Amino acid sequence: MLSGEKIQKLRAEQNLSQKALAEKLAVSRQAIAKWETNRGIPDIENLKSLAQLFNVSIDYLVSEEEPTANHVMKQPIDLENYPIP
Repeated sequence: MLSGEKIQKLRAEQNLSQKALAEKLAVSRQAIAKWETNRGIPDIENLKSLAQLFNVSIDYLVSEEEPTANHVMKQPIDLENYPIP
């Protein structure tokens, strides 16, 4: 699945219009349309915002691989399990 398809799918799952998503990201509706049709790609700041908004990883958004449960959702990291040497 291409990045644009993923963005469109995630947006639809949240019942957001292109205009509503554009307003949340402070971009134009045309930018959203370009991303969703793979005629443009979000810059890194917009990728970060999309990942945070949809609770997915940036890797998920840019990878053409099919998602897996561990790949899609952010997993909290307990830093106590990783002591500094």
